[in-house]
Amino acid sequence: MERDGWLCQWHLHLGVIERATDAHHIFGRMNDVAEGIIALCHVCHMRVHSGQIPNRQIVDLQIRRGILDAEQAAKLRRHKSV
Repeated sequence: MERDGWLCQWHLHLGVIERATDAHHIFGRMNDVAEGIIALCHVCHMRVHSGQIPNRQIVDLQIRRGILDAEQAAKLRRHKSV
């Protein structure tokens, strides 16, 4: 949350400032690494879990932000499915 400035990164991606209240584990709670966590507001967090915001888009956002690289994302994704 601190790394993301306590701001919802999805809203920020859309050009809107919104306070983050939730930390989303992109690859599941078993992958509790900083690169795999993103700050979101509660509404966006629920939209990710309901599929309204595809998790793939969250992964792509982390890659564009330089938090993850494609190789890390692939490794964490594989670990999630095990």
